[in-house]
Amino acid sequence: MILNNLVCFIILFAILTSRSLTAQTTVIPPYIKAIRSHDVTSLRSLITNRVTANAQGNEQWERPIFEALHMNDAEIVKLLIDAGADVNIRSDSIKSFYDTPLFFALTERHAKIIRLLINAGADRQGITPLCLAVLERDYDNIDRLLPDVSTEEIESRNLTGDSILRYAAPDRQILRKITQNRHFKTLTPLSIASMLNEADDVRKLIREVPPAQLRKESLSALQSAIQYGSLNAVQVLFETGMDVNVYMTSDMTPLCVAAKFGQLEIITWLLKKGADRTKLCDEVLLAEIIAKSFGYADCYKLLHDHN
Repeated sequence: MILNNLVCFIILFAILTSRSLTAQTTVIPPYIKAIRSHDVTSLRSLITNRVTANAQGNEQWERPIFEALHMNDAEIVKLLIDAGADVNIRSDSIKSFYDTPLFFALTERHAKIIRLLINAGADRQGITPLCLAVLERDYDNIDRLLPDVSTEEIESRNLTGDSILRYAAPDRQILRKITQNRHFKTLTPLSIASMLNEADDVRKLIREVPPAQLRKESLSALQSAIQYGSLNAVQVLFETGMDVNVYMTSDMTPLCVAAKFGQLEIITWLLKKGADRTKLCDEVLLAEIIAKSFGYADCYKLLHDHN
């Protein structure tokens, strides 16, 4: 048994060593170096055909179009598209979620790149004209499109799990435009006022909620207020007597929701109010781990260093 385990260990060590040596000796292609250094001039001479534009990646680099997406370089994305890059190709790396360029661009809110990909024939993945106008902060186009857009379209989520409302944040001018005079299935008037950070309206609406429904509506409104970074509304909602460590509808504390959406100002306020950063969310995660996993380094540091 001991001998068998030793043999297995030697084989595993050999495999890992071999991979390590391979990674160390693999030469990064010049076109990948050019993309990572935003060297458009050099790249024009290096990406000369469809094959190179769609070259497969490995452990050290991704396909060219995904490398350009990580650099948020619209000019290089256009160059690759013009050279024949497949705008619907799937990534072969977890770094880009094993998904399409548009999916990744949507998660990063790269509006200019999203427009380039759609114009080049990318599967829209639920991105409507209004959604694109919101991402681009095209106020005139938003005003033109809104009258013909249903409330269902505004509330609906695409394949990345986001809605037009989420793409509008944190621009409250757009949020007001798209929520005005509408009745939502998933949002109460209190939630909308909380989202818009309208503290006086929040107070007024709280008084109008029947006592039997106050806790449920307040929790829902608190979720909206935190997601959209509405600190004034958060403060008003806690005036109803809610516990700062209350578990909300998503089985997450206010601190965890703030960490998920990178709301540093709200995290700071909650910690001052006595929020417990060691309380688990979804029974397994700490707020600081959530912040780190979503890429909010400043929120992670604040939570991790707080005593």
